[in-house]
Amino acid sequence: MISSVSENIVKIKEGNNYPFQITGIAELPDGTEYFVLIDPNQVKHLLEKKHYIHYHFEAGQFIECRVDKINCNGKIYIEPLHPFYRLGKEYEFPLIRIEEKNNKSDSKVAIFEDVFCNEIKLTLSHFPHPPEVGQFVKLKVARIKKGLVYLSEPGFDEKYTGMTEGMEYSFIIKDFIDAPGKRSYFVIASPDGLKYRLRYKYYEKYGLAPGQTIHCRLIKTGKELFLEPKHPYYQINACYDFEITGEDIVPDYPTGERKVCILRNDYGKKILVPVEERKPDPSKDGKMNCRVKDIIKGRIYLNCRK
Repeated sequence: MISSVSENIVKIKEGNNYPFQITGIAELPDGTEYFVLIDPNQVKHLLEKKHYIHYHFEAGQFIECRVDKINCNGKIYIEPLHPFYRLGKEYEFPLIRIEEKNNKSDSKVAIFEDVFCNEIKLTLSHFPHPPEVGQFVKLKVARIKKGLVYLSEPGFDEKYTGMTEGMEYSFIIKDFIDAPGKRSYFVIASPDGLKYRLRYKYYEKYGLAPGQTIHCRLIKTGKELFLEPKHPYYQINACYDFEITGEDIVPDYPTGERKVCILRNDYGKKILVPVEERKPDPSKDGKMNCRVKDIIKGRIYLNCRK
């Protein structure tokens, strides 16, 4: 919801931090309480209160929030900066216990604890030297979502040693790790044995499986470097006829809403294109011919203007 928009619009980008003001607390009909935040463009956002009890937020307070994601519908996902932890930094976490897994992958899981006594699960087999219960282990913070800390498992090369941004490299899928919190991933390895993670949720329709050889580009969006596997069908800079399956109204941050065409995509989420890019073409009835500009985290970005 938009209260008012300043003439000097601040361009909001994924991965960057911005000041938000807490203006109050709203309770929805189901009883869920939310902090009401105002961003630099005077746009309102809701933040579920229960996830941030330990943050001690108060009405009138200005807080720094990271823009985690701006989805294809224009919705912005934000995460307040944690009182103790920062993304990409290493901290010592106590190992409080070790559990057996209930599935058929790895047999044991290490349970660590953050400063607020939230439990963090990591696959024990990825530790080159398995820690003991009670031991403090230095681990890197990979993600913070809804106030919960997610840690990087040791044994992975997150600096992409020897790789160049924009170039393509081959890997073998070694394993699939069923992790909690939609953090499941494939373990992929380069010819020289370095291991990397490939998030499952972005590529679940690609048909990836252990034992396959895949090709990935090293790409960067915002401040994040990651590997993007080759799409099973679409190629960047190639043109395709996309079937139009409908139209919708979606948010258009920060000014309001926009009308979009919904294009079919059998390999991931539906593709949304501004309706003004739809050009009459009798030979393309019910379809749009578009060029693939980019593919990022499995999402297709198109140019449909002629």
